[in-house]
Amino acid sequence: MTDYENVIENDGEEINRKGRRAYNILGIGCVEFLVLGMFVMPILLPNILIALFPGIADSFILGVPLTYAGMYLVAFPIMLLIVKRLPDHKSEVCPKKKLGVLTILAYYAFSYFIMTGIITVVSLIETHIIGNSGTTTAYDIVNSGTPQWVFLIAGCIIAPIMEEIIFRLIPYNKVSGYGTGLYIVWTGILFGLLHLNFGQALYAMGLGFFFAKVMRDTGNVKYTMLLHVMLNLSAGTGIGGYIIASENEMAMTIYTVYLNILMLIGLVAGIVMFVKSRKNKSTVQAENPDKVMTDKKRAFLNPGTLIYCVICIGFIIYMFF
Repeated sequence: MTDYENVIENDGEEINRKGRRAYNILGIGCVEFLVLGMFVMPILLPNILIALFPGIADSFILGVPLTYAGMYLVAFPIMLLIVKRLPDHKSEVCPKKKLGVLTILAYYAFSYFIMTGIITVVSLIETHIIGNSGTTTAYDIVNSGTPQWVFLIAGCIIAPIMEEIIFRLIPYNKVSGYGTGLYIVWTGILFGLLHLNFGQALYAMGLGFFFAKVMRDTGNVKYTMLLHVMLNLSAGTGIGGYIIASENEMAMTIYTVYLNILMLIGLVAGIVMFVKSRKNKSTVQAENPDKVMTDKKRAFLNPGTLIYCVICIGFIIYMFF
């Protein structure tokens, strides 16, 4: 082996080591966010508030805001402290393109197509194979007792923005340089599992893969934030919830027609994107194999990521029973 080959081999091993460490620390940060933000704080904060102000014990309006407060005002800052020690390792391979209005609308329609298509498949699986539903529906949201405007603010504005920071921007800054394909798969899976129920986990994974691709192509989280907000506004947490709650037949008809048209446009947009990607496959070069992480399994087979996945999958299975 020549001196040059020794340098390349040693450099590759060092990059693999740093890549494994980076994914592990990101995984640990996600475990902290999951456990503290979604399991501990939603129980702890209401009990503290009730102890201090007994008169608000029956106020159902506080449930969702307290959950989001625990996630984004307590768990998220701690997660930032955990991942802060990682140096930035962004991908420098893909061109950073700007998206026009028509492209954003096409991406929005395609996102809805992804979500609806996967929900349809999940519904068939739950009905004919599992025999039980572990999926939260728009009707569950409407009938939860929480005012729709609370879901509108929390689920259509706060959550999409914060989730894009946690699952798209931070991993992009810290690990996309170890391979953009690996970045897309890792963040898509962890983002999906965060939703903690079968149907949402699967369609959120599909959306996570697509949003991560948009992040990779643009290098700008504002586009994925916008797409995420637009998509949630169209669903049960947003306009859909108001229409379902109103029980207005005309509004329901208009809403249904709109969603059907949106899905059709999304299907066409997806076909066009697929054809273009095949034609332009050579325009985006693969990362230099000497400069990216080659040991891809270690991005998932590390304590942080494995613990996160086990907790999420365990909770999803529990929800069926």
